[in-house]
Amino acid sequence: MATPRTTLVYNLTGVVGPNAGPMLSLTKTNERRQMAQAKPGKPYPEFPLYAHGAGQWAKRIKGKVYYFGKWDDPEAALAKFKDEVDYLQAGKTPPEESDGATVVDLVNAFVASKRRSHDEGELAISTLRDYIETAEIFCRFFGATKLAGISATRLERLRTHYGEGVGPYTQNRHLTHTRMMIKFAYDHGLIESPIRAAGSMRRVSAKGLRLAKHEKGSRLFEGEELKRAVDKAGTTLKAIILLGVNCGLGNSDISSMPFEALDLENGWLTYPRGKTGTIRRVRLWPETVEAIRDAIASRPEPRSKTDSKIVFITKYGGRWVTETEKSVKDSVSKEFTKLLKAEGLKRPGLTFYALRHTFQTIAENGCRDPIAVKAIMGHVDGTISEHYREKVSDERLAAATDAVREWLFAEGN
Repeated sequence: MATPRTTLVYNLTGVVGPNAGPMLSLTKTNERRQMAQAKPGKPYPEFPLYAHGAGQWAKRIKGKVYYFGKWDDPEAALAKFKDEVDYLQAGKTPPEESDGATVVDLVNAFVASKRRSHDEGELAISTLRDYIETAEIFCRFFGATKLAGISATRLERLRTHYGEGVGPYTQNRHLTHTRMMIKFAYDHGLIESPIRAAGSMRRVSAKGLRLAKHEKGSRLFEGEELKRAVDKAGTTLKAIILLGVNCGLGNSDISSMPFEALDLENGWLTYPRGKTGTIRRVRLWPETVEAIRDAIASRPEPRSKTDSKIVFITKYGGRWVTETEKSVKDSVSKEFTKLLKAEGLKRPGLTFYALRHTFQTIAENGCRDPIAVKAIMGHVDGTISEHYREKVSDERLAAATDAVREWLFAEGN
């Protein structure tokens, strides 16, 4: 008489029984051998778990094997591993999965709040995009972690992760936004007590920022370089470059600039900075006024009626910079870089945004009036003096831009 086939039932803790949790049915011989032969390889070399014969991704920690999820879902297993590894390495039991809000809950609520701020005109689209970028990295790093389970050790690892492949300024932006998210979680009742993140989320030091800036290269144009770029630029790009160095305007502000901001008859620009809402009043050079008039005269018809009030339109009928929550299409940067390369002027640090650096540097050195320069740049510092200052005179503003004009168009440039 044949021996009856024996089936053994195991769960992840080794306890046998109908109520023991997730189970895996194996024969004592053939099925176990088949499982071993079917083990998947790691999804990528750095994957920290290995395929255990029990059909689970596993890791040996302090001499014990722990299981984190089925073979067919390595990402979920990795998320569980990240949630629990600090506790297991410390010999502690991880918190129950059912308690409290998750990282996903926080990210969804935080991003929704920032979207509302953008819709209400309080937040620039570029700033919203930065928040979303940080939130996505934060969510991928922690996976399905409960907020109550975020430890200082894991935040230290996140801080290191934020610095991988990016400069310290980008790392600091992620760190600042993360601290905002953590505060948001407590303020909005997602956690019962604050997460102590101050030490773990410390920003890159001022020394580190200075060293990085030095390594990146100077973001200051020489007068001869910039004058050459202006002379070689096409009609519209010439006007855009002159607005950049005359007014310290950035790419997006130039792209969105409406006709109503210009007073070409009297040579003034009155235009709020999109990022801060600060009203800027800037004296336009005669060269800038002439270039803007030429650009308007050759302006293509915009594809969209909403762009009919915008000064600069590309040859394809769109804005020079288009932004969404996920991406930026920046023709200002693209065309300016193409011009610099064609003229042999491109070097590390020189981008269109370097025109703001150049204006700030030359204007401060030339007119020695940092308050006037700050007003033109649209900077805010939150000081009590700034709160009480109602106006900077046109004479002071004109002196700042005149200093840059004298530098740019000096003999020899």
